[in-house]
Formats: sequence, C-alpha cells, structure tokens
Amino acid sequence: MKPIDEQLRVIDQWVRQAEKAVKNDPGGVLVIVQKPTKTEWYLKRTKLDKQYLPKKNEKLARTMAQASYAKEFLKAAGKVRRELEQIQALKGGRSASVMFHALAEPYEKLSDARKKLVAPYVLPDEEFAAAWEAVPFQGKPFDPDTPKIYTERGERVRSKSEKMIADKLYRMGLHYRYEFPHMIRGIGTVYSDFTILDLCEREDVLHEHFGLMDQPEYLKTALWKIDQYEKSGLFPGRLLLCSFESASHPIDLQSFEKMITDRFG
Repeated sequence: MKPIDEQLRVIDQWVRQAEKAVKNDPGGVLVIVQKPTKTEWYLKRTKLDKQYLPKKNEKLARTMAQASYAKEFLKAAGKVRRELEQIQALKGGRSASVMFHALAEPYEKLSDARKKLVAPYVLPDEEFAAAWEAVPFQGKPFDPDTPKIYTERGERVRSKSEKMIADKLYRMGLHYRYEFPHMIRGIGTVYSDFTILDLCEREDVLHEHFGLMDQPEYLKTALWKIDQYEKSGLFPGRLLLCSFESASHPIDLQSFEKMITDRFG
C-alpha cells in the first residue's frame, strides 16, 4: 500500500490543478445538447439567456467544462483527504485504490459528450489501464540469431520460459509490458523482463526472470542486478518480483502463479 502521506501529496497535486481550473472559470453554465448527428454547446448565464457556441468557441467550452468538473473533483478530494487524515492520526493505512476510485467518480458521472471536453485528473480503472498499455516504447532489439518465439498476445520474447510467463499473466487478466525500459540508479537503463501494472495502487511492479542460474557468470550478474535494484529501493516482494530456473530446475508455473496471486490478488 502507498503510505498515507504519499497519497495526501498526490491529492494535493491534483487539487492545485483543479483550483487553477476553477479560477479560470468564465462563469455561466455550459449546456450540451446531443443530437443524432452532432453535439451543440450553449452558454447559459441566466434562465432567459442561452447563447449558442459555434465550434470556433471550443476553447471556451473546454474551459467551462473543465471548471465544472474541477469543482466536483474538489468536493470529492476534500472528503477523501479528511478520511486519510483521520486514518493517519490513528497511525493506520489504507489501499490507494480507495482514493483512486473515489476521485475517479466525478469524471465517471459525466456524459460522454462532456468527457470529450474534460482532461480528468484521475481516470477510472479501465481507462487508466488502457492508457497505460497504449504508452509507446522501444524495447531491447533482438539479435539476428535469436529464436522467434511469440506469446499468445502476439509479442516476441526471448525464451520459452518468458513465453510461459507472458501467457500466464495474460490468462490471469493482468496488464503487462515486455522489456519496458526503466532508469535504475547504479545500472542505468534496464529492460526488465516484465513490467506488471498494479491497478489498485497504480504503480509498476518489475518482474525479472533469471533463467540460467546454473551458469557461474550469469549467476554473478543476476546477483549484482538484484543488489542494484535493492540499493535503488526496489526490494523483492512489492515493486520487484523475481523467478529463477536452471537446466535441472525449470520454472514451476504453479509457484509462479501463486507468487503473482499473492502480490496482485
């Protein structure tokens, strides 16, 4: 779980953005009329004053929609903040998933037409996961003589064990990236075998599979890499998962699945 003070810091960042949006509110109410073939915007300042906004006024429509959403977000943020402060005073803890779900509600309640005008501070889980998976990145290149092995999801991996791991994560419904580059202190750019999304806490969990542990030089490098991860604050169990195998002891998928289930639920 993210510490309460860390959750509060994140909320404060969003609150500052929302307060800025409210400050930019030009006043009035944005009325959105959804017709079969188009969407129309109107600026309503009084009961009798409703002004049509042409497409050239899209910036105004977006500013008004953002301000309206920000006001509702600030109400939700205030409630969540008070709850977290009470928990903190009792020296307790709570999963950040509660914070994310509560603060995603103001956006979820918007109509589809209004959502198109708003930049949300917190996305609902499904949309967050989709955005996470859509992030473009350049993985580590394959050598020409590397065997062509593909997962059920259609991505190329370097070994049969990695294919089994990827397919298991896919069947378990987890969101993951293969060989996503991370900057790790003491190592530099590391292409972790798998980066798995902890959707509840909205954080990346790295998974390294060490598959040649019976080879002395590989073992030495693997231990050094784990040591560097730990020096960077990534300790096996929470933000770093490790699996191992050798020629005489292949990966045990049942044990791997239990490790993943225990970590992600």
